[in-house]
Amino acid sequence: PPPSCAPSPRVVLAAAKVPPRAPLVIDHSCTKEDYLRLYRRSVHSARYKHHQNPEDNFSINELQILLKREDPRVNYQAQIATAYQELAQVKQTITAEVKENYIADRELADLDDKIKLLIKHRITLEEVLSSSNSLLRRHMVPVSVLQNKDKYEELFCILHRNPQYLATVVQRCASNDIEPLLQIILFTIYGDQYDSREEHLLLSMFKMLLQHEFIELSEESRGTCLRANTAVTHMLSAYTRRGNGNAALRHILTPPLMALMRQDQLNLEISPSKVYMHMISDIESRTGKRSELPSAVTPEKAAQNPEVQRIIEQRTQQLLTFGDTFLHRILNCIEEVPYGIRWICKQLRQMAQEKFQTDDPHILGSIVGGFIFLRFFNPAIVTPDHFNIVDIKPTPTVRKNLVMVAKLIQNLSNQVLFGKEGDFMLPLNVFVTGNRQNILNYFDGLVEVLDLQDNLKADEYLYLGEARRETHINISLNEVYKVHKMLKDGVEYLCPRGDDKLSLKLAELGDPPAQLPSDQNPSVNLTLVFVEESNREDRTAGTVDTQELHQYSQLKALLVDVLRTIPLVPAMQTNLSEILETSLAASRERGESNSELIEKIQAAQASLQREQAKVLHNRTSPDEIAAAQNSYDASLLREMATDFGARNQTQMRLQQELQSLRIVAENVHSHRLVVEGKVATYREYLNNVREKAYTVSTSKKASKKAKKDQKEAKKASKKKTKPVKVSYSQLESDGIVVDSSVPPEMRKHVACLFSVDTEQGHGEWFEFVVVGRGITVFKTSISMDDLLDKQHNGIREILFDDITLNVNLLIHLLNAKVTKKTRR
Repeated sequence: PPPSCAPSPRVVLAAAKVPPRAPLVIDHSCTKEDYLRLYRRSVHSARYKHHQNPEDNFSINELQILLKREDPRVNYQAQIATAYQELAQVKQTITAEVKENYIADRELADLDDKIKLLIKHRITLEEVLSSSNSLLRRHMVPVSVLQNKDKYEELFCILHRNPQYLATVVQRCASNDIEPLLQIILFTIYGDQYDSREEHLLLSMFKMLLQHEFIELSEESRGTCLRANTAVTHMLSAYTRRGNGNAALRHILTPPLMALMRQDQLNLEISPSKVYMHMISDIESRTGKRSELPSAVTPEKAAQNPEVQRIIEQRTQQLLTFGDTFLHRILNCIEEVPYGIRWICKQLRQMAQEKFQTDDPHILGSIVGGFIFLRFFNPAIVTPDHFNIVDIKPTPTVRKNLVMVAKLIQNLSNQVLFGKEGDFMLPLNVFVTGNRQNILNYFDGLVEVLDLQDNLKADEYLYLGEARRETHINISLNEVYKVHKMLKDGVEYLCPRGDDKLSLKLAELGDPPAQLPSDQNPSVNLTLVFVEESNREDRTAGTVDTQELHQYSQLKALLVDVLRTIPLVPAMQTNLSEILETSLAASRERGESNSELIEKIQAAQASLQREQAKVLHNRTSPDEIAAAQNSYDASLLREMATDFGARNQTQMRLQQELQSLRIVAENVHSHRLVVEGKVATYREYLNNVREKAYTVSTSKKASKKAKKDQKEAKKASKKKTKPVKVSYSQLESDGIVVDSSVPPEMRKHVACLFSVDTEQGHGEWFEFVVVGRGITVFKTSISMDDLLDKQHNGIREILFDDITLNVNLLIHLLNAKVTKKTRR
């Protein structure tokens, strides 16, 4: 062989000849059981490729048995390639929509707050519209023009491949920059959550951030780990809500959530004071009479009431039952938790062990629980509608029930008992003490995942070892400029030496451009190419160049084709060169009809000799040559069998992954439709407000016909809704009037009129008028929704300018006399 040929790193050479393993002797009538046994061995070999030993070797006979069971007309590689393309399209769709949903959710929450201020006349319509242009005009056509685009692509390539820069920026990030930076990192730079390399880099950044958090942590502040609202906790929370995290929450929590939410009349409140007040409200609303129980009592006094004790005991048992339901569902679905979230739990545990020098499972478990429950499960339990787990918004009572369940589970994960002596939550401690070992076992299983590098290697092998040389990100111009500014402002601590790639690239770009108006902020596609980094990784890993890889793959393909075609060789025959020579001679004896097979065998011989020459380089003695040839043949056969098992495993895995990702895509898209529906509603509302404001400002007076129609409508309304008249004295004696500024000597001449108010907006409204000697003393409108809300929150009285009424008794009066009369 030429002296320039180096030994192939793919081949494991033996120092001495390996004694052959007794092969499985199989004749031409191989049974299905024998084939399945060989197939399972090939799959096992594929799974543990990096931990092979000589006993895992395959004989030529065994490999032929595997190959001959396949249909030669089926192009399995083409099928896998097609599945990969479909998988990539689904992932791309999910990634894009998850980012859109995250941005829209955040902007919707902001718009919702602004509309509330608008309704209360604390903000103008123009202020609402100007701050919400990016959401309300989401469908504008972007014009992607970015100067120095190639330099920005190189800048983001540096950031993408070096997460330590982003970790440093996050640590020094100002509070008002947390959300924009979080969005850029999680949904743009590392937005492809299904790419193992991007996940590896993102998790590496998280590890740096967590290490910094633990440096600041002390023994006394151990209980506050990841519980404050910092840039790191914001980012971790957002990370858990990406596509695969949200899909896991939906799968795990939907059954127990629906079981609880179906019982919308169930109340799990166990605070004695609140139970006592609700009991009084229920009595007064049901009977229309003031309760004889005193309203102002201490929690201790309320807890002594027998009926309150009965209600609390019943609700405590119901709460414990629902707590068990949620907990058991979570404990039994440990494999549904995504790898990245479990890996973060593993890092937290390891860092806590090193920081506090302890293996106490209670201490380590409380730190892990502070992430997995506080940042992952419990937010979804309390607000399942916000996580798109359920399609309906929980009622206030159901929401409080969910909070109680989450509190129960959080205390368990924190390994903390409820309260002190006399605390009404003490009966719930049985849940904490009874499930301590279960939750500790859960934490032990949760962190049983591969290390980051091992997981990346395994994932790359399952994806046929295809190394990505580029990635694409879609980013707005303002996001590009914001990252540029943050890097420019922090270049001194990011690049203290001032001569690395990042500082040089920032110097080339100069000062960052100013931020654009929200309605003039188009998006641009950046292509990040990793040529230098990939070459460095290849050299580090010891892989061969592209041509050599192609030659090696070609050899395996030729051998597979030949071994599938020729008859089964004797079970003890292991020398590939001898088998090819024997098969070539036999084929020539059979004549010209086998000319195609002859050409394949000759091509396989030439390729095998070329590859073996690299192995035999610098070997002179017959024993060394024989040992090297045997080792090479064994390694090659094992790798061909491994490829067979990996390919079949890959096909099955791809189908399973496609099926699960289609479900994720449907859920993400359904959430997108909900978001678009809300945006359309807000847009319609704001347009109506704008049109109404325009109409009021341009029309100084209504037409005569409109005035006439209005008068007729009022007359008709008055005829339809004749008020219910109740004397002031009667209201006072019934306890409905609590306090009043009406002089005592005038009260016998005062009456109150109640009627349905048809001129108000949505909901049930009533007009309340106080009349004395034919003169209107006081007039207002009352919302039934407002009354019910006050009753639910334990507010017993509603205050007007001149009179104060009992909420519970007023609800009874309106339902019993006004509403009932109107319906008749």
